[in-house]
This record gives sequence, C-alpha cells and structure tokens, in this order.
Amino acid sequence: MKGKFNHECERNSRVVSDFASASERPSARLF
Repeated sequence: MKGKFNHECERNSRVVSDFASASERPSARLF
C-alpha cells in the first residue's frame, strides 16, 4: 500500500513538473 502511494506521488510530481516546464513555454499549451 505504501509503495503504491509513493508511486502515485512520484507520478503526480512528474506531471506537475511537466506542467511547470510547459507553462514556461507558451508554444506548448496543455489547455
């Protein structure tokens, strides 16, 4: 259970970092 939770946190942090890097580039819009 804890391992799954850590995996979810890792995946969420990766999504957040990708969103931050995309927000820095106006050409790469997510919305």
